[in-house]
Amino acid sequence: GSEMCIRDRSQPVNFIAVSPASIDLSINPWWKHTFAVNELSGTFDLLTAASFNVAQSSSRIKLNFRHALSYVDILLRTDLDNMDVDVTNVDIKGVASHGTFTYPEASTLPGNNTFGQWSTWGNNSSYNIFNSTGTTDLRLSHSPAKACNTGVQFFLPIRLDPIKWEGYHYGSFIEITYRITDRDTGTTVWPDNSTERSDLSQAHPGYGVSRMELLTGIPDSTWMQGRRYIYTVTLDLSLIHISEPTRPEPIS
Repeated sequence: GSEMCIRDRSQPVNFIAVSPASIDLSINPWWKHTFAVNELSGTFDLLTAASFNVAQSSSRIKLNFRHALSYVDILLRTDLDNMDVDVTNVDIKGVASHGTFTYPEASTLPGNNTFGQWSTWGNNSSYNIFNSTGTTDLRLSHSPAKACNTGVQFFLPIRLDPIKWEGYHYGSFIEITYRITDRDTGTTVWPDNSTERSDLSQAHPGYGVSRMELLTGIPDSTWMQGRRYIYTVTLDLSLIHISEPTRPEPIS
């Protein structure tokens, strides 16, 4: 969708655009231009552009679009050689799904760093990024494997919260449901009788749940718009950890 604000046809005009075109723009020539996201699906990106004070001419208007969301990749691996690590579900929890985007008051030009601003509320939404329903579990090896079969990879830029426990886990985290079995005997090694009840999956009996803070390695604990965040997570018997620094990089 795009809009242009015209007060006087002899004057320069302003162009505001968003993709996909199904997004409803709120144009306010006297204040700021916005659009609202009421329930982000996470399956597609949002692109925004602004061009201000454009003189009317017969040439085409050039708009330079910016990625308005954050892109997240979850890669899973293990160091175990004689055991099978099978992942059945991966969720991203404690993030926002509602927000309002306010356009910048300057043009988004090639080479500048002009972005709009998000206002979000309620970091309490969950997104399923992998599940083995109707398929087989994701079996891990030394090489990182991408955990995503739902198409959910785009998220609202937010300040990430640490994990806390008050009878339940809350905060911004990756939640991975998996089990570890002895390759020779087929015996489940983890979870076992010593596993805390809160770390046992209720939805997937026989599987355990581990959690990793999303803010680990993230500058200012904040997902930025237009950036891709790669989490490489190692699952072993006694620990779960991010085995490589998260690498924020521009979305290509």
